[in-house]
Amino acid sequence: MLGDETIAAIATPPGIGGIAVIRLSGKNALIVTEKIFI
Repeated sequence: MLGDETIAAIATPPGIGGIAVIRLSGKNALIVTEKIFI
């Protein structure tokens, strides 16, 4: 991975659950999060 890439991945195992976790990391992670959730 290059240092300036922003990546997202599902961190929750498959199946039925009450919580889903998406892992987001990289230079623009906060910008992406703000565009999705704010």
